[in-house]
Amino acid sequence: KSFGVDCSVGIATGKAFLGAVGNDRRQEFALLGEVLNRASRLSHQQESSILVDEATRNDCEARIQFQSLGEATLKGWAEAVEVFKPLKEVQTQVAREIFVGHSKELRILLDALQMQSIGDGAAFWLQAGPGMGKSSLVRELIHHAESLGARILLGMGESIHHATPYHAWRPLLRHFMGIQETDSKARQIELVENVLSKKFRWRSLSPLLSDILRLGVQDNHLTEQMVGVMRVFNTSKLICEILELQAKEEPLVIILEDAHWMDSASLELISAVSQLNSSIVLLLSSRVSNDDANIKTEIQALKSIPLQPLVEEECEQLIAARLGATSLE
Repeated sequence: KSFGVDCSVGIATGKAFLGAVGNDRRQEFALLGEVLNRASRLSHQQESSILVDEATRNDCEARIQFQSLGEATLKGWAEAVEVFKPLKEVQTQVAREIFVGHSKELRILLDALQMQSIGDGAAFWLQAGPGMGKSSLVRELIHHAESLGARILLGMGESIHHATPYHAWRPLLRHFMGIQETDSKARQIELVENVLSKKFRWRSLSPLLSDILRLGVQDNHLTEQMVGVMRVFNTSKLICEILELQAKEEPLVIILEDAHWMDSASLELISAVSQLNSSIVLLLSSRVSNDDANIKTEIQALKSIPLQPLVEEECEQLIAARLGATSLE
């Protein structure tokens, strides 16, 4: 609706088959199942509405309030099906996950947050294998940073976009600029220009951010001269200046995860931000991989934090916490 598109949606929950159908001579990639037909029939029950079946309502009722529209006869169904309409999201208090172990690593990060209050920044590189607690440590850092009034900016590398320039920074910068997924291009450009209006020299540089945010802003007489290394340098310098200025107004904590999947432009920008003389706290996380040497070359200013495995006692505490028990005895 926010895009001005009038549509009807049907949602059903159940089992379906997704995969190749056929033989050695001819195959098709197919999605099959009764649940698909049920969703299709629901989408035709009422114009400009979202309708769901009972199974979907049961799975989502803890988070979404539904209105029952009674039973309806769907084409191809012998029995009537109860239909529900989602009304609004239910605000629920999510219990905070218990944090176990990694006290030494957490203390390093919390000390950096304390030093941030007196204007000192820090940059860290958190390394660990999969399942060793990187995400838990990041969540714990976010909790403490928010309690201190810091603004959190999050980005992430993705394997499918490892060659896309600045991809890890795109969601971070969109959030920083206040851009919503439903905003029109004109509104997105307006929000970017609002940020750039803080300094006169920035106002003609919006095409540089357009490259990252995919705004479609055409080069002007100044930016059209910036190509290759010069364009990368000026883009990095602009973002660093924006973040540095913002850090003078509020504490900033920048967290970028999955560095092992990041493109070189994203890593170069991380390196530039890590070298700023500002109060920004920056945390980069990655798996231990063969690309570590390449990452280290790009981000020499970051202090390495290798995450150690949990000891046996901590593993027992974690399992007990996940089971909702006080101990495993």
